[in-house]
Amino acid sequence: MTESGKRLNLATLSEKIEKLTLTELNALQNHTDDKLTAMLEEIKGIRLSQDFLCEKYEDMKKKLETITVTFHNLQEENNNLKNVVPALQIRSEKMESDINELEQYSRRCYLEFKGIAYEKNENTDQLIVQVANKIGVKLHPSDISISHRMAPSTPTHPNPNIIVKFLSRKVRDNIYSKRIKLKVANVSLQPRHSKVFINESLTKQNRERFKKCNDFKKKAGYKFI
Repeated sequence: MTESGKRLNLATLSEKIEKLTLTELNALQNHTDDKLTAMLEEIKGIRLSQDFLCEKYEDMKKKLETITVTFHNLQEENNNLKNVVPALQIRSEKMESDINELEQYSRRCYLEFKGIAYEKNENTDQLIVQVANKIGVKLHPSDISISHRMAPSTPTHPNPNIIVKFLSRKVRDNIYSKRIKLKVANVSLQPRHSKVFINESLTKQNRERFKKCNDFKKKAGYKFI
């Protein structure tokens, strides 16, 4: 734009300003003030939002610090527990072993007789006396503290084992030591029934161990365990 053009525009603008009335100037001033007021309110709102966000940020920062401290405490506690657990496990296994030994010791006067035919209204004491006599042990009913079937007779298990508690450990051991004679004598109280076997009365844990050993014996082809 040339210098003369600039002077012309300024002159034109001056003429327009001179023609503006006081009312128009006031209106223009008010419009400008409204615009400024709106802008100030908007700025104020932005500042309030910014302050709110800052407060929230500080609050979240404090919470994060608390969570971090809690996490480190839990991590330390977890590490301590990791050290305690193995010791507790060893202690638990020791207690379980001790309980099993005590339970097995409490069975020191017990034997289990397998393969004796079930009879209605049977006297299990007399059945045990018959088996003992067949293997050369003079046993009297008075030598028996108690005897009974370990479970009711069912079609699936028609001849449940008989568990016997003897009054004397000596009598019990004498019968158990001569159990090998059952194979020679082919003891069966009734011909139609299977052979009779005499076993130690084992705890559940020892019974499971014995079964594993017996399975290994069969698999490995061993004769005895």
